[in-house]
Amino acid sequence: MTVKTSTKTGTSTFCRLLLTILLTLLWGCGQPQAPPQSHVGILMFGSARQDLVDGFKNGLAEQGFVEGDNIRFTILSAKKDKSVLPDLIQQLADQNLDLLAVAGGVEADAAQKVLSTTDGPPVVVLCTSNLLKRKLVQCRQQPGWNVTGIDSLNLELTGKRLELLKEMLPEAKTIMVMFSAKANSPSRKGMQLASHAAVGLGLEIKAHEVASGKEVKETLAKLEPGQIDAMLMLPAAEVINSFTDTILPESKRLQMPIFSYLRFMTEAGGLASYGPDYPNIGRQAARLAEKILHGTPASKIPFEATQHYDYTVNRETMAQLGIPISDQLRSKVHDFVPLNQLPKKSE
Repeated sequence: MTVKTSTKTGTSTFCRLLLTILLTLLWGCGQPQAPPQSHVGILMFGSARQDLVDGFKNGLAEQGFVEGDNIRFTILSAKKDKSVLPDLIQQLADQNLDLLAVAGGVEADAAQKVLSTTDGPPVVVLCTSNLLKRKLVQCRQQPGWNVTGIDSLNLELTGKRLELLKEMLPEAKTIMVMFSAKANSPSRKGMQLASHAAVGLGLEIKAHEVASGKEVKETLAKLEPGQIDAMLMLPAAEVINSFTDTILPESKRLQMPIFSYLRFMTEAGGLASYGPDYPNIGRQAARLAEKILHGTPASKIPFEATQHYDYTVNRETMAQLGIPISDQLRSKVHDFVPLNQLPKKSE
């Protein structure tokens, strides 16, 4: 038997198949494609940055970058030793990176000194503050070197933290702050903002300049219970690094509530914190990184402000201090640390 094939039908089928292939190719050309394998370096000052880094990696995964497939990471930690940051940055830069992610402000400062005048990798700062005062960039829109990132606005929230502290402790009058002795330290600006906000809240700021963990310890050791109604944490490495071993134990001796901007401090035993939601900020930074990995120069991407904030309260600390949980507080707090939650280590 002879089977006859219609030339017209065969031609029509072939044309439809060809058209489908062409449309598929054209659609694919219009979609951003990740490089075959991007190499991203990540630098952390210490393990307190881990939430930022986890959020960043998760955000990149959501953008289609699969670790072990089309992206690989080299992660280094300074283990809270600022002196090794320049060497670690150079070590990462020498690995022909497609992108260097620095987790926080001290890492960003070191990267600016090492890379701003070289042809090093583009840099994304996962989270920092006080961009202009610390001379990290010329301005948020045009940084002056190949960098972009997320501005946490931590300092700008200093007054808001005092306001929330006053709501929780309406009888409080005297608030202690410690700030770094360094001239351009963000904590120095934070101290000034706290002093300004305190006037309108009827609070008195007791400011102490410190240059080391030893001075933090000596300052607290001189205090007696009842001298200070609460402590407001400011972004100073000397103070943050003393939190677990010195500030927290002394706060219990002094019956001194601590209001901070870092959630881990609340989880460890502080009263409350209001500040950046680090996992979500990491995701926000990943969206900037995605643009860089697809070819946009970091210097052409303006710094973004933090989009997510976290207000956390430790219920166990409230109970120990005899502070009631009001309906007003419940309506504002994003999360209460459970009574049975174990403290987290900052490193």
